[in-house]
Amino acid sequence: MKLIRILLPIAVVSFGFFVTTSNVTATPEFSKKEKTACKTCHDVAKPTKAEPGLGKVGTCYKATPDLKKCKS
Repeated sequence: MKLIRILLPIAVVSFGFFVTTSNVTATPEFSKKEKTACKTCHDVAKPTKAEPGLGKVGTCYKATPDLKKCKS
């Protein structure tokens, strides 16, 4: 019984961690070119075409496709 009281919270927290953290990558062409993940340019977890959720870096990159300039 004590083992369940210890393992259950650990399992719940671990599950929550793995569900909320995902390894997201950019579209294939941007990923190959810039070698970066989606979260570099996007603020939202699941961007769509209707709502891309671009952040400051993403907006800069859309205007001038030079990620090094946009990150600094």
